[in-house]
Amino acid sequence: MRIRRHDSGMSLVELMIALGIIAIAMFGILSMILHSMQTKETMRELQLAKEAVATKIEEIKSHPMQLPTAAPADMNSVYQYYNLNKTFRVDGLTDSRLITPDKRAIGTVLIDSNNTSLYEVVVTVEWNGRKGPGRFTRRSLIAQ
Repeated sequence: MRIRRHDSGMSLVELMIALGIIAIAMFGILSMILHSMQTKETMRELQLAKEAVATKIEEIKSHPMQLPTAAPADMNSVYQYYNLNKTFRVDGLTDSRLITPDKRAIGTVLIDSNNTSLYEVVVTVEWNGRKGPGRFTRRSLIAQ
């Protein structure tokens, strides 16, 4: 009399197919996690740039508002002060394009004083982030 074996368990082919499906699913999940991490870093960089620009605009607005004078050393004029101090460094943002040892991103301040009682202030921060160069600009008006 022959003893019949019942096939129980999985064959090697079934196991390979199951592992292939699991691997494809894991690659999809890993890709999603990496993409969300890159997006988070990009949003962090943008938030740092927004905070730096807003802080600089508030600093300019808190500066005493005086008309520009003929004296070049008159630092009481907001226009002349920020015309000499156009750039500032932004903590937390790096720019690898810079050749200086300090790789912090640079912000610039431009003040248009064509109208003597209303200044247009433009503050820009540029950096080289995870997804390439980034730039954030904000304009504000300051009335005397």
